[in-house]
Amino acid sequence: MALAFDQRTGLTAQSDQDEDRRDKLIAQLKAEEEESLGYAESEVTANQIDALKRYYGEPYGDEEQGRSQVRTREVFEAIEWQRNDYARIFASGGNVVSLQENSESDEKYAKDAADYLNWMFFSDNPGFENLDDFAFDGMLHRRGYLAVYWRDKEYQAPQSLTGLNIMQVQQLMADPQVEIIGQDFSEESEVGGIDLVIRRVKSPARAVIESIAPEDMRLNGRAVTIDGARYVGRVLRMLCGEATRLWPDMEDEIMAAAAKTSAAAGFSRRAEDVRQQRFKDDANDWNSNGNEAGQEIEILEEYLRVDLNEDGYPETIRSYRIGDTLLEEGEVEENPFASWTPIRIPHRFMGLSVHDITGDIQRQNTVIMRAGLDALYQAVVNREAFDATKVGEDGQVAMLSTVAGTKIPVNGNPADIIAQLSGGVDTTKVAWEALQVNKQRLEDRTGATRQTRGLDSDQLAKEHSG
Repeated sequence: MALAFDQRTGLTAQSDQDEDRRDKLIAQLKAEEEESLGYAESEVTANQIDALKRYYGEPYGDEEQGRSQVRTREVFEAIEWQRNDYARIFASGGNVVSLQENSESDEKYAKDAADYLNWMFFSDNPGFENLDDFAFDGMLHRRGYLAVYWRDKEYQAPQSLTGLNIMQVQQLMADPQVEIIGQDFSEESEVGGIDLVIRRVKSPARAVIESIAPEDMRLNGRAVTIDGARYVGRVLRMLCGEATRLWPDMEDEIMAAAAKTSAAAGFSRRAEDVRQQRFKDDANDWNSNGNEAGQEIEILEEYLRVDLNEDGYPETIRSYRIGDTLLEEGEVEENPFASWTPIRIPHRFMGLSVHDITGDIQRQNTVIMRAGLDALYQAVVNREAFDATKVGEDGQVAMLSTVAGTKIPVNGNPADIIAQLSGGVDTTKVAWEALQVNKQRLEDRTGATRQTRGLDSDQLAKEHSG
C-alpha cells in the first residue's frame, strides 16, 4: 500500500513557479486526464452506471403494460452475502494487523507497533466503514480504492495578545496546543508588557485513511498497477471557503475558477452521470443558492511521472488543480492510493466484478420470472367469453374485475351467456425449474453457496499463524 508523507510540506505556490514549468505541467495534466480511465463516457463509466442499476434492481426498459415487470436481484444478493463475510474476516477477528519481528528483542516493539496500527486504523479512522466501502466498491465496480496519507496540523485564525508578562509567555510556550508566530520583546505595548501573535491547534497532525468513490479516480489507460501508473489522480470535492482556507494566496483564482466550472456556466461536472445514478437524484448546482463560500467545487489531486527539470528521469509530481488553475505542485516519492479487485486479470489493472459475472444471470432470471408469473396469473385468473348483448353495462364491469367472488348480473341462463376459455399450457412449473438451474449456475460462478455463507471471523488470524 502506497503511503504519501508530508501531505503539503514543501509545495510551491503558483506565484513562485516558473511560467514555462507551470504551462508544461498543466498541459501534461489535462492531456493525461482526458485519456484516463474514468473520464468522460468510457466503458468503465458505462459499466459503473449499469452496475448501480442492477444493484438497485431498476427496470431494464423493456417492460410491457399489463404483464409482469418484476426484476430479480442476483447482483445485490451475491454482493451482500459476500460483503458480510469480508466484514467478519477483516473487522471481527482478533488479529487483523500483525507484524513479524526480526529478533526476540524486537518482539515487544512489534506487538506495540501492531497495537498502534490497529488503533490508527479502527479508532482514529473509521476502519470498519473504510473496509466495507473498499470491499463493496471492488465487488460492484471492479476496483475499490483507499487513500492513505499524513495530514499536517490545522490551526485556528491567529490571535494578537498584548500586555503579557514573562510568566504568561512561558506558559504559552509550554502549551503544545499553542504556536507563537510573532513576538516583540524589545518594546512594551501601550498597555505595558509583551506583544505576541499566536495560533492555536484546531486539529493535530495524524494519519488519514479514507475510501474513494470509483468514479472519482483517474488512471492512465494501460496502467497495470496503481503504484507504477504514469498518471493517477482523484476528484476532491470541497466548498469554496474550505479551498480558500487551504490556499489563501489563491482566493481570487479559486473563486474565478469556481464560476467557470459551475453548471450555470454550462460546465459538466466530472462523473456526474455515475453520481446521479448513485444518489438517485437530479443534478445539484451549488452555485444557484447565492452562497459563494458554500459553493461546491471540484479540485483534482493528481500524481504525474514527468521530467520537468530535464534531467532525463521522470519525477513524481503531485499537484492540486481546478480547471486551468494550478494551486500547488511539488515532487513527492509516491502516490497515496491503494486498490483491489475481486477477480484479477493478469497484466491488466481492471479485473472483473461480481456484477460482471452475475449480471447476465440476473437478466435471464428476470425474463424467466416474468414469464412464470404471467403463466401463474393466467392460471389463477380465468379468462371468459361472454355475450355482450345479454350482459348489461354493470355486468361487463363485473366481468372485467379480478376481485374474487364478484357477482355478475346477466339476462338469462349464465351457462348460455358466459363460457370459460383455456389459458393455454401452464408453464409455471417449467419456469421455476429453470430458475433452480440458474441458481446453481450463480453459486458455481460466485462460490457463495448456502454451505459457505458465514465464514469464520478468525480466518485471517489463522492464515497469519499458518
